[in-house]
Amino acid sequence: MLYCGLRPQEVETLTWSYIDFDSGTISVNKAIKDMARLGTTKTKAGKRYVPIPKLFLTELEQYRCENKAYILHKLRT
Repeated sequence: MLYCGLRPQEVETLTWSYIDFDSGTISVNKAIKDMARLGTTKTKAGKRYVPIPKLFLTELEQYRCENKAYILHKLRT
């Protein structure tokens, strides 16, 4: 959140599909509204592509690989 300047309500809606590892960006187009209801961003300008700093992008890639390996291991056992 801090590396990319995202609001907490935007971070809560993110999934891996919103992260483009090739271009190094996060697609922000949803946010949590009142009472944990999912909705669009507060304004049209809130819908945006946010660049991911190289250091954080590397961390995300590593975490995603480790997470996939862990899930596959659990599925096999």
